[in-house]
Amino acid sequence: IFQIDRQKESLIAEPEIVSRGFVFESRNKSLLNQAGAMVKKTIIGKKALGDPKVVRNIAIDFLERFFFEQTGRRPMILPVVIEL
Repeated sequence: IFQIDRQKESLIAEPEIVSRGFVFESRNKSLLNQAGAMVKKTIIGKKALGDPKVVRNIAIDFLERFFFEQTGRRPMILPVVIEL
């Protein structure tokens, strides 16, 4: 979940990664936190916060690769971009 301010082109809050059936959040909280921090760096680095579609596509591409490298599994990535 990404909360962005489209006018300022900035994140309002840290990205939130929610897992349903992929990994247990209680056991793998550090993996999900690491994924959130890294996807945030990637999106800010590409200066993509002005366009929600670009944010969504970058998040999907990055998280698919990240989770496959870390777990060997390919979860379904459904980014939610909330514009405020």
